[in-house]
Amino acid sequence: MTVREFMESERLRETGAEAVVLYSLGDYAFLHDDWFMEGKEPFPVFSAGLETRIKILSPEGVRYGMFEFPYEEFSWPDGIFDIEGFTHNMDDSGRIVSVPLKLSDMSDADAGAGERVRRIVFPDVRDGSVVELRCVQRSRHTRMPEWRFQRGIPVLVSELVYTTCPYLGYSPVLKGARRYDYTEKRVVKGRQRAAYEYEPDYLVLRYGMKNLPAFPQEEYAGNAVDAVVRLVFRPEFSLSPRTGARTSYTRTWRQVNTELSKERDFGRYVQAAAKEYRKVREAVSGEAGGSVARQLYWNGVQVACASGRVADLVRSREGSSADLNLFLAGLLRAAGTDAVPVLLRVRGSGSVEREAPSKDAFNDVVIRVTDEEGVHFLDASERFAGFGELPARCADMEGLVAEPDTEEWVMLSQEQVAFDGREVGIVVDTAGIADVSVVRTFDGAAAMNLRSGCGGSVDALARMVAGEEGASAARTEACDEPGKPLVVRYVCTEEVEREEDGTLRLAPFGAVFPGDNPFGQTTVRHFPVDIVFRPVDVYRVRIAIPQGYRVKSLPSGMKVEDGISRFTYEAVAGENEVVIEAEFSLSESRYPASAYALLRKRYDGMLDALSRPVVFEPEELLP
Repeated sequence: MTVREFMESERLRETGAEAVVLYSLGDYAFLHDDWFMEGKEPFPVFSAGLETRIKILSPEGVRYGMFEFPYEEFSWPDGIFDIEGFTHNMDDSGRIVSVPLKLSDMSDADAGAGERVRRIVFPDVRDGSVVELRCVQRSRHTRMPEWRFQRGIPVLVSELVYTTCPYLGYSPVLKGARRYDYTEKRVVKGRQRAAYEYEPDYLVLRYGMKNLPAFPQEEYAGNAVDAVVRLVFRPEFSLSPRTGARTSYTRTWRQVNTELSKERDFGRYVQAAAKEYRKVREAVSGEAGGSVARQLYWNGVQVACASGRVADLVRSREGSSADLNLFLAGLLRAAGTDAVPVLLRVRGSGSVEREAPSKDAFNDVVIRVTDEEGVHFLDASERFAGFGELPARCADMEGLVAEPDTEEWVMLSQEQVAFDGREVGIVVDTAGIADVSVVRTFDGAAAMNLRSGCGGSVDALARMVAGEEGASAARTEACDEPGKPLVVRYVCTEEVEREEDGTLRLAPFGAVFPGDNPFGQTTVRHFPVDIVFRPVDVYRVRIAIPQGYRVKSLPSGMKVEDGISRFTYEAVAGENEVVIEAEFSLSESRYPASAYALLRKRYDGMLDALSRPVVFEPEELLP
C-alpha cells in the first residue's frame, strides 16, 4: 500500500463510520482442470476468490480485522487456500509499515454437523489501520453462494467476476437494487480436451457497485436482510461432460416435497424414526411427545435436513434441529398422531424465494401437529418450550408443509405473549431503609426464554432475575417444567431518599424497574418492527405506610390506549398501605416502520410514570 493510498483513506473519517470497505473483489469460477465425482458424474470444483481492503476508522472498528470462512470437514477439495494478508499502519515518520499474516494468526474451530470455520485475525490492527486480505475458497458443492455488495459498513467498490460453467447453468439475480453501476460480458471460446470431445464456449461476467451506504443495523428488524444489495444464483441445469445429457433444476414445490420424501436425510429419516417407536412408547404417550424432546439435546446446528442417521441420534442423544424434529415427527406418526414436518427459513436469514423452488431455500424444520383441539407447532430443538410453543427464530414465520406431491404454505402463528408479572411488598423503617419482597411470575414466551437462557439452572435463573443480592435466598417454582408459569421469589433492600425535614421519597418500582427503552433508536427507522412475542407487563405494589408518617403525595393515575400500546396506572392510599397497580402491553407483535417513533414515545411515557415517587411526610409536620 502506498503512502498516497493510505492518506486518501484517512479522508473517510468524515463518514463517521467505524470502518469502510475500500474495495471487495470476488472471483467465482468452476475450475475446468480440477474435477470431483458426484455419483457417476464428474463436475468441476467451485472456486471463490476474494481480495479486499478495509479501513479501520475507530477503536470499535477493530473487529473488522477478523474474518471467518466456513468449510466442510474431511471433504476434498473444501478449504481456504492461498491466504495472504497485511495490516498496514503509518508510523510517526510517515512511512507505511506492513505486517504480514502468519500461520499463528489463523485457527480452525469445529462448527458442528461436519463443518469447520477458518478464523483469520489480523495482527496489530488499531484505529487508522488498513487490513488487506487475499484468499481462495474451494468447494465440491455445485450450488453457488450469494455475493453481498452491501455490508454493515460503507463500501466504496464491490465487484464480482463470474465465469460461467458449460456444465452447470445458473441465473444471476440482483436483489435489493434495481441495477448495477457497471457490467461487462466477455465470451471465451471452448477448446478441445482429452477427457471429452469438446468444451463449449463460456462467459466471463463482471458485476460492480460503487459507494454503497452501510446497511442499517436495527433492533427488531426481522427479515431486513431481504433488503441487502446482493447477487444470488439460481441453479437452472447441469450438463453431463460424459454423455451431454441435460438435467433441469427447474422444480415446482410439489416436486421438491416429493423428492424430499424419498431422501435419506428427510423422508426416509422420518420412517426410520418411526421404527424406534416401541422403544419410547411411554415417552410419547401424552402431550405430543414433549417429554421425548427434553431427553434429547440440540447441538446448536440449525439445518433443514438430518445431519446423520437415526441410530447416531439415539446413541448420542444429541443432534441438529432437523435430527431432533424429524425424529420426533416419526415417533408421533407411529403413535397415531397427525405430525408433519414444516420447512422454513428462520427469522433474520431472509425470506424464501417462492419463484425458485429448492430444498436449499430452507435452513430449519419444525413439526405441525393436528389433533382434536386444533393445529399446533412444535420445535424439539427448544427443550424448554411448552406444548405448541416455538422459539423466536421460528415463531410467526412462513413454512412449507413437507408432504409428497403437495404445496401448502402455512404461517407458524403463535398466540402466546411474553407475560411478566411483578408483585412487590415494601416495608420502610424510620431510618429510611426499605425491605422489599418480590414475586416475579413469567408465562408464555417470557418463561420459555428465561428457562432457555439459564439452561434450566436454578442458580443461574435466580441471578438473572433477582441479581446477585437477591439470588442467594431466592426461591423458584417450575424452573424445569416447560409450559407452566415460572415463579421467582426473592427479597432485597433499598435505601429511601430522606430529606432534611424527615420526608421520605420512595421509588415504588425500584426493585423491578424494567430498565432502558428497547426502542432507543433515534435515527430514521428503515424496517418494520418485528417484536415476535407481544409483551404484557403487570405490576402490583403494596407499600406499608411507615410508622409516624402519612402520605403526602401519590403519582397521578393515567390511562393510554391508542392501538399501539395500552398503559394503565393507578395509586390508592388506604389507612395502612398504598397500593399501586400498573399494566403495560403492546397491541401487536409487528408494526410498520412509521410506528417506531410512537412506540418509543409510549415506552418512555411508561418509564416516566413508573419512576415517579410516593412521598411520605412525618405526621407532626401536618396541620
